[in-house]
Amino acid sequence: MTVVKICGIMRPEDAIAAADAEADFVGIIFAPGRRRRSVAQGREIVQKLRAERPEIPAVVGVFADMAADEVNQIVQEVGIDRVQLSGSEPPEYRSLIKSPVIKAVKLTSGLSEDEIMEIIVSAEEYLDPLMDICLVEPHVEGAFGGTGVKVDPEYLTTIRGFTFLLAGGLNPDNVGSVVRDAEPWGVDVSSGVETDGEKDSIKIARFVYQAKRVGGWRL
Repeated sequence: MTVVKICGIMRPEDAIAAADAEADFVGIIFAPGRRRRSVAQGREIVQKLRAERPEIPAVVGVFADMAADEVNQIVQEVGIDRVQLSGSEPPEYRSLIKSPVIKAVKLTSGLSEDEIMEIIVSAEEYLDPLMDICLVEPHVEGAFGGTGVKVDPEYLTTIRGFTFLLAGGLNPDNVGSVVRDAEPWGVDVSSGVETDGEKDSIKIARFVYQAKRVGGWRL
């Protein structure tokens, strides 16, 4: 069944709504942007989530080009289960992170099939195949996700068959067809489940239902 990550969690109630909808991951952003949370805010979200749901969903901390020691410290202080690297971290950076990793792979427009394959394969070599996963999303200058911009649909045929999370422009109305066509391991959404800039529990529930109803790539 397709794995679902609800990213850009800003309030404890957002995380609990994702848990109630049976999302697999919730993402708290510590990289620059309007959804960025402080360590204290992140800790409050996790504490209130774990009071309701002790284990699932797993909590992902989203970081970009931050010192590895600082990332590891925030992971401990907040109670994060998995680290998402959304910057330009070099391959050797992975060994410094003590948690399982999601590595964001940003695809620009105009790439050839060979170029896409090279990017994905290089990213997979960066990761521990037993613990880590790639996240494929469109490149948007100066942004670390949550833009609502879609991955070029032509790219989805090329990356089909790889194990990856797909992000970019997903919402409750289109996620089913995207899962059917691209067969990702999982999908990642932020702005697509918001209303007026805040997470919408109804949209979260619809998104998770539609993503898991179709199924996609299965273990």
